[in-house]
Amino acid sequence: MRRLVFFLYFALMTMVSNAQVVEFTPVTGNLDDFNNQLFQNVDLTQVPTGFLLDRSIAFADPELYTGRRLTDSTNLDLSKFSLLYGVLRGAAINNTVLPAAQTYLSNSNVTGGSNALLLLANRISFIHAEALQNNLFSVAEDQLYDVVGRTQSPYVTDTVFAATCARYDFKSLNVSFMLPTDRIISNFDAPVSNFTVDWGDGQSPQSYTAGQTVIVNYSAGGQKLITLSYTASNGRVLQTRFAINITLPTETVSVLLRGLTPPCSTNVPNYDRDCSREDFTISSNRAFEGSTGSATVTIFYACNDMQLRKPLIILDGFESDPFVNSTVANDILSLMFFNA
Repeated sequence: MRRLVFFLYFALMTMVSNAQVVEFTPVTGNLDDFNNQLFQNVDLTQVPTGFLLDRSIAFADPELYTGRRLTDSTNLDLSKFSLLYGVLRGAAINNTVLPAAQTYLSNSNVTGGSNALLLLANRISFIHAEALQNNLFSVAEDQLYDVVGRTQSPYVTDTVFAATCARYDFKSLNVSFMLPTDRIISNFDAPVSNFTVDWGDGQSPQSYTAGQTVIVNYSAGGQKLITLSYTASNGRVLQTRFAINITLPTETVSVLLRGLTPPCSTNVPNYDRDCSREDFTISSNRAFEGSTGSATVTIFYACNDMQLRKPLIILDGFESDPFVNSTVANDILSLMFFNA
């Protein structure tokens, strides 16, 4: 669908009206001034939805987000949603209808520290592509005029149904979401509060009510697509899908050399007393249930030349010092060190 005023923003555009070519003066100043001048004589109270897309700059295409279909091109994220929000805010007949972007798109001031979901559910209007040809508007001196006595509206009505999360990147598999009621901007006749949501976690879609906190447990990182569905009062199902991304921190360990015992004596076959050893403390930088794991790694060298031969790795996650208390481990290491 072509939007009429999009073409009027550029210099020396022409449009046909009543078989006449109407030329527009090159635009000077800012687009807001040109916009205000263009619609100065149009009765905007006749716009049936309170949103006229032709008054806004097309940073995003609202026709992609009608809620009627889901494709890769209709997937939203915070960046795309922000552009769409800017289009609707510019299209609002009364600019106070929509809050400032820095307030509405913020992830702060959400109950319980959840991540805010944002939803636009609006009927919107745009000027019919053939409004001039059908004598629904007239043009004079770079301004649009209503045609008195016109028998049909020059406006076409459609829907914008779009949602996203106010945060895109996450560092945890457990994510808390909430759709606060004050983040639902809607001019639908019926309240928009009950939904079905597929959280992109591999589970079945769940019923969801605005204001409810949901904690979703994902099994792996990566991009997650969340689909929100709403059934309107006329039975029509509207859907929107948006993405978040989970990037888990890279597992790293820090190693601290704790000490190296003096050179060993090969006369007495006791690995812990006589052989050189190195002890390292390792710790994870990733917490589990509020605690960070750590462990001690000990390297015992062969007594004759401080070299590793036929290395044997023994792991024990339960005993604080298995080498002191384990006769089996002592026997194995003694055999390895002194018979290498």
